Amino acid sequence: MRALTVKMVLELITHEGIVLETYKDSVGVLTWGVGVTNASGHNVDRYIRKPSTLYRALEVSIWLMENSYLPDVIEEFGEDWLRMPENMKAAALSFHWNTGGIKRARWVEKFRAEGATAEVREAWDKGWRQPEGRQQAELRLFFDGRWSHDGYATVYEVNSKMQPYVANKPRVFIEDLVKEIMGVGDAAPPPTKSNDDVIQNEIKAIVADFENHIRNLVRLAQHKE
Repeated sequence: MRALTVKMVLELITHEGIVLETYKDSVGVLTWGVGVTNASGHNVDRYIRKPSTLYRALEVSIWLMENSYLPDVIEEFGEDWLRMPENMKAAALSFHWNTGGIKRARWVEKFRAEGATAEVREAWDKGWRQPEGRQQAELRLFFDGRWSHDGYATVYEVNSKMQPYVANKPRVFIEDLVKEIMGVGDAAPPPTKSNDDVIQNEIKAIVADFENHIRNLVRLAQHKE
């Protein structure tokens, strides 16, 4: 049985949002997609002033959720993970995606020893500095079972200073696209990608960017003539 579910993905994206063009986060780190940075191994520089498709942003982000972040979360909760309801798993994944701190989070150790007590909630709430709205959403999800997602997501624009902002556009329905990428529901399962396939796709994208740059230089030279 697959550990990552559509509901977990949709909830995390609701907390995070989507940006199709590379932007600078609150501390100046280049970021793209669903909070993806170069530290993930995916080069987000290529999307500076060059927005990706929504599919690509979701595809890369979901791959990272499943292969880079979820294994750490499962490891930290150990056998308790098998007994945890989906809402707790989704909240824990969202926490780790946002902070990268699941391995040093004291609230996880307390939860494993005490269960979902008020003390564990306080350890999470006071022990970590996350965006207030997001942290409270994760706490409500983990301890109260209150989901936030509705199948839609906010897709942010990026201004000239590489800052994300909410444009005057409706939220985008992404649930069917997430299902397609994950190969669940009515969508046909995509082919399984090995690490070699991922690397090849990265190389193809770099080559495409380079070829586009050369074409622009040729057109500029022809225009000057």
